[in-house]
Amino acid sequence: MSIPPETTAESGMSRRAASFAFGTFFSRLTGFGQLLALAWLFPKEVRSAYFFALRIPSTLRGPLAEGALNAIFVPVFTEYMNKGVEEGKRAVRLTFTAAFLLLLVVTTAGCILAPYLVYASGGMTWLSQTGDPVPTEMVELTFKLTRMMFPFLLFVGLAAVSSGILFSQGRFGPPGVSPCFINTGVILSAMLSYAYSDRLGIHPAYALTAGALAGALGQLIFLDLSARRRGIGAGFGWDPTHPAVRKVGRLWLPVLVGHAAWQLGLLIDSIMAFAISTGAVSHLMYAARVVQLPQGIFVVALYNVMVQSMSQDMARGNDVAFRSRMHYGARMITFITIPCLVGFMVLGRQIIAFLFEYGAWDSTQTFETALALFWYAPGLFAFGMARPFAAAFYARNEVSVPVRVSIGAVTLNIILNLLLIPHMAQGGLALASSLSSGFNAAALYILYRRRHEDPLKDSGYMEMFIKVACASLIMGIVCFGVERQLIGIAMETSPFVGRAIQCIVPIAAGALVYIGAVRVMKIPELEKILKLLRRKVSE
Repeated sequence: MSIPPETTAESGMSRRAASFAFGTFFSRLTGFGQLLALAWLFPKEVRSAYFFALRIPSTLRGPLAEGALNAIFVPVFTEYMNKGVEEGKRAVRLTFTAAFLLLLVVTTAGCILAPYLVYASGGMTWLSQTGDPVPTEMVELTFKLTRMMFPFLLFVGLAAVSSGILFSQGRFGPPGVSPCFINTGVILSAMLSYAYSDRLGIHPAYALTAGALAGALGQLIFLDLSARRRGIGAGFGWDPTHPAVRKVGRLWLPVLVGHAAWQLGLLIDSIMAFAISTGAVSHLMYAARVVQLPQGIFVVALYNVMVQSMSQDMARGNDVAFRSRMHYGARMITFITIPCLVGFMVLGRQIIAFLFEYGAWDSTQTFETALALFWYAPGLFAFGMARPFAAAFYARNEVSVPVRVSIGAVTLNIILNLLLIPHMAQGGLALASSLSSGFNAAALYILYRRRHEDPLKDSGYMEMFIKVACASLIMGIVCFGVERQLIGIAMETSPFVGRAIQCIVPIAAGALVYIGAVRVMKIPELEKILKLLRRKVSE
């Protein structure tokens, strides 16, 4: 089936997604810098202590900050901006105030109840792996770190509101690059801590926590200033009866429940990982971050643009553009994620070794992390394919559907964890995550088709999927063969050069083969990406 040329709706979405993706690319680079700094400078016990302190605020981050706020605020802000600038500004001020008060209450309660939250979330299970009594100093450290980290939720929550303002105005660059502030804060604090913590008698985890807080505050200030330059910065006002506030509250509740269920599942994953070994959380975290590189740069970029663009289409009654954006998102996500997941499964060990196997990170940690990466990889495609369907439901204000599906996926994930962990250890946790993501995508597709229409109708998707899968399979075979041929050469060089050769050369060869196969099969997404890159370079 022939695919029509890029439509006006697709072209606009491409430009916005590219802006967000370029910003996210730099934030992901600093994110990897953060991971590298922690991996090279600190043993896994320090890393796990910091990650656990971050875990509870991060659990609330989805339902109370970026996840829920972006899904709800963007359609509401877009709707009110279409009614007029002044009406939009008033909606922004009132919803910002409501979000600030809610986040302030939760943050204060979290600081007060930190010890109880640590116990409830399995923190002591981690600290007492051997079954011996937990040392008093470790208990106090965990309580203090968790209490210190809770303001992080307030900062990132308000930053999410500012991101929603920018998204509703079609500005995606600043939200994409803004996480650089958090990553840079942690990197600088890690370097200072490594140099001076022993001399000052300060536990390194305290410095890492302080760096994350400083970075989150910097992110908030940056996004607020960016929104103010657009003339619609955040402000304060109080009118809980305003239709915008009431609509946000009405839509937020089911999204809150769905994200809370999802984050609860992640927290249970963390507790189960601690039960496997003290380093399992770190291994799973690093594997997930590697998968999140293409996921964050491409999939999340497209999703955020789709929510804003499709919300505009719904407000204007443009069903043709709405459908075109959904087709474009599904095809582009497939084109990007399938070769990435094949690459992760074939070259996972080489990627992890090249990125992290330095300093305190040894070959055993590389093997364990690569194992988790292998089973996380299929979830990259599943997670991506759920995004266009979820964006369509959110743009239609049918938020209860993705919420119910999310709860079902979390329940399935927990059941699969219990079934797979005894046989696969931490690999079972990663595989359970991928399978539940597949359930999430399939359920959203089926429910959208039942409630409205086939979301992929007349998109040429199946033909394109088969071609991309074949091209990716050829790419994977080439990557494996090239890597095998390079083993002897790598062994004759220094460890760093050897790891670089075994990672970079097969990836480059595979990328060239994939591009060549795509050209032979005449998959149009490649030309759309190249056209966009040429446009960006010319700018």
